[in-house]
Amino acid sequence: MSYKFSKEEINELIGVTDSSLAPKKLMDTLFNEQDRNKLFQRFLNVSKDLSEDWFGQYFEIKKPKSVQHEFNGDESRVEECELFGSMDAVSGMSNEDYGAGTGGNTIAVWQDDLKQTYPVSYEPEKYLYVCKEEFDEMIPFLLFNLSIRGMNGIVWHGDYWERECKGVFITRNMKNCSSACSDIKIFPCTDENARVFFVEKWIDHKEYSKYATNSTYKLGESNIDRMIALEKMFKPSRHFSRLREKNEMEMGLIYGNGSNLRNC
Repeated sequence: MSYKFSKEEINELIGVTDSSLAPKKLMDTLFNEQDRNKLFQRFLNVSKDLSEDWFGQYFEIKKPKSVQHEFNGDESRVEECELFGSMDAVSGMSNEDYGAGTGGNTIAVWQDDLKQTYPVSYEPEKYLYVCKEEFDEMIPFLLFNLSIRGMNGIVWHGDYWERECKGVFITRNMKNCSSACSDIKIFPCTDENARVFFVEKWIDHKEYSKYATNSTYKLGESNIDRMIALEKMFKPSRHFSRLREKNEMEMGLIYGNGSNLRNC
């Protein structure tokens, strides 16, 4: 039976006594490389079984019944989640997750990618996982989950219905190694990046300005950067439009649910 982290244990590992303080503490830790690596090691010292959802019970969010899903770590997770994948022979595979939560749906697809290629032949540089999430509290845990797995990912934080964005983050596996963790950077809130990420309006987020001082990211010539520059994955698709219409009719938001973690 897999190990289950309690809320109290997660708080202790992060370094807080109150869950309401965890997101900010975690975010500060993630943007300090030395502290981030120590944090990852503390979690991995408790459990290296990253097939399970460590944060699944940490957040208690009530979702509309019409959009609730039960994710049990099986193949149905991939089928039920709102993910859209597209394969390009040159650029690789990209996946998009609306309402990513802490990343459970995206991790299910990532695990499927590992199974198809086997860890020894899995090349992170060929995969890009795009996560969009509105709630501030989820973002640090989402970044944690992508980074500890060594995933190349984009986290689009804001109102993806109205295209109002608080910040766009990137997790980059610079070693292109399945056993390495990812760096975490933030894109500057510029007009050029607004075009790339289809942002209608940048919303000020006072906390993010301090992370941008030494952790900004600029698109280069890597395979992942070319995938991002293709832009198509950030433009609302017809499927997204139908999803939005359905969502508005149900008068609810679509949330992700939990995540699994990997060894680095």
